[in-house]
Order: sequence, then structure tokens, then C-alpha cells
Amino acid sequence: MNNSTYLRRKGVLKTHHFLTLILFFGGIVFSAAIAQATISGTVSDQSGGPLPGVSVVVEGTTLGVSTDFDGLYTIQTESADAVLVFSYIGFVTQKVPVAGKTAIDITMEEDVQNLEEVVVVGYGTQKKATLTGSVSSVGGEALEKSSSPNLGAALAGKVPGLFIDTGQATPGADTPAIRVRGTNTFNNSGALVVIDGIPDREGGIARINPADIESISVLKDASAAIYGARAANGVILVTTKKGKIGAPTVKFNSTYGLQNFTSTPEMLDGAEYMDLVNVLNVYKLPVSEWNAAHAGRGAPYTRADNGEVVNPTFTNDRIANTAAGTDPWLYPDTDWMEAVTTKGAPITRQNLQVSGGTESVRYLASLGYLRQDVNFKNAPKGYQQYDLRLNIDATISQSLSI
Repeated sequence: MNNSTYLRRKGVLKTHHFLTLILFFGGIVFSAAIAQATISGTVSDQSGGPLPGVSVVVEGTTLGVSTDFDGLYTIQTESADAVLVFSYIGFVTQKVPVAGKTAIDITMEEDVQNLEEVVVVGYGTQKKATLTGSVSSVGGEALEKSSSPNLGAALAGKVPGLFIDTGQATPGADTPAIRVRGTNTFNNSGALVVIDGIPDREGGIARINPADIESISVLKDASAAIYGARAANGVILVTTKKGKIGAPTVKFNSTYGLQNFTSTPEMLDGAEYMDLVNVLNVYKLPVSEWNAAHAGRGAPYTRADNGEVVNPTFTNDRIANTAAGTDPWLYPDTDWMEAVTTKGAPITRQNLQVSGGTESVRYLASLGYLRQDVNFKNAPKGYQQYDLRLNIDATISQSLSI
């Protein structure tokens, strides 16, 4: 093969590879263009007015836009089968499949339930839709689902800005410190707890039965000013359930759970511990003698500087016999965490409620029982609690109620 023929073939190969790359990347671009879809439309309220600032997000991705002042939006999806999620404060979130469409117009529906929700604020109530102060609330149903035997600990993670410090988990003595937006004052920095209008009631919030709670509101700013200086660290308003007009209603709840240590340290066994103590003794010697002493740390060592004989805390024979485990009486090797603790101490709670009433008299009676065992063998029976709550509202006349 002469040189000119070789060069011609080489040029043909280069051209072939170049065309192959063009077709390959062109196919990728073409397939991406087919997969992507551009969706546009208008978002309006039930009266037909445009809604600016509505969030439009492709479900399962971080792709999202907001509607402009005229309620218009344009968004690109990576798939023609994507689902668009429309969300806006005060309106019901809607999910709409694209299904190959390029134009989607949405009419948002008002979230009537949230707008009409009543929040307890100080000595009155206010609709959530018109609430301007920094007030957070949680309903009793959410607290009943919690497995915590302590109502204060059950609030953890349910109210923004509320810090729960349980301190200890001893059954019956696990009353947490509750702080609103951190520590704001010296000495007592806990929030003021008001139960059914009574501040600092005996027993506080910890031992109240969650089944008796109607709602809990947390006042974080000037909304708590009506309680004076005691509200400097925020106010927690607890409202218990009351009877409602209607036929007698009986409700029974029973829960059972197991509690365990969050984490337990992984302890050394006997032989490892004794060897570690001997290693620590080595480092009490001069630095120049560390290597020699470390090699025979289970045997007597004679210091080179002054001739002193240093005996190990634990001899090699004792370490070897402990590791062998053949004589547990003379060379014990006990895992005390395993010996004294249990896994899965039971927690059980039962609650019976009866409520009802007429326009003249409304009643609610609640009887509860709680038992919380401890995670230690041969320990006392733990903590038991019986609670009885009775609420009666009677209308004597148009100007007198009890």
C-alpha cells in the first residue's frame, strides 16, 4: 500500500467516525426534545380573578415556577407523563397530570377548613385566617397518636419554635423543660403554661392525658402580652375537651408499646479492659522507655533510669484466664449492661370517655390509666397513673351559666 492510498483510507475513516458522532449526539438531542414538554396556562380563584404567586412544581422533582401578576405560568417538564402540583396559602393543593397537554388552566378552591379553624389566643379565640400574631396550634388528635407517656414530650416536633428538653427519662419524673424560641431570661426560662384559663396549675402539662386535650396553642410574641411579665418566655395554652350537644357517645382507646434506650455504649470485655489499663501505665514512664515497656506490658518492668521495678496492674496470666472464661468465679468477665438492663420495657395506656348533653347541660367524663415500666431487671414496677376528668357546662338562664 502506497502512502497516498493510506492517507485516503485514513481520511475516510475519520469522516466515518465524525458522522457517527454527529448521528449519536443528534439522536440524544432529538430524544430529549421528544421527552421534554412545555406547559403554560392561567391560575385563577373561584371568582375568576388571577392568582399571582401560586407555586407550580413538577411532582417528584425540584422543577418549579410561580405565577406572575396576571396568574400566568410556563414550565418545562422532562416527561409528557409528568404531574403538576399547584399550591397556594389558603387554597387546596391540586395535582394535575400533564397527559400530553401543552395548556393547563386551573381554578383554585379555597381551603375552607383551614380558613375557618379557630385558634385559642389569650382569653378568647380567633379565626386562623385573620390571625396576625405569631401563634402555633396543634390539635388533640395529633397528640393522641403519640406514643409518649408524657404530654410535654409529645409536643416535640409538632410546634415550630418549641424546644423540648426531657432531661431524664425516669418514668413519672420525665417532666421536660419547655422553651419557646430558646432561652430568653435568667433563672426560670420556661414558658408559662395555662390550662383552661388557669396559669401555673399544679402538675403542669406533663401528666395530662392526651385524650383529654382539645387543642394546644403556643403564643410566641405580643399575643401573650395579656399575661404580663410571666409571658416573657411565651405562653402555652391548653384547652381540654368539653361535652357537646347530642346523644351519649362512648369512646375507648388502648395503646401498647415498647421503649428502649436510644443508644447504649459498647463496652470492652474484661481482657480488653485489663490490657488497656496496662497500656495506660506504660505512658506514665519516660518517653524513651515506652517501646520496651509496651512490649511486655503484662509483666514486671525494670526502669532503665533508676532501676525501679514497675509491676503491671493486671498480669498476663490473669488476662489470659479472663479471656478463656473457664473459671468465671475466680476470673469473672461480666457484661453488666446485659446483666442489669432489659430490652423493650412495655408502656400501656387505656382511656374511656363518655360525652353528650342537651342545650341545658353538656358533660364529658374521662377515665384514664397509664403504666410505664423501666428498662432494668428486678427493678420496682415503674410508674402508674390514674386520672379522672369531669367537665360539666350548665346553662341556667340566658344570663347565667355554670
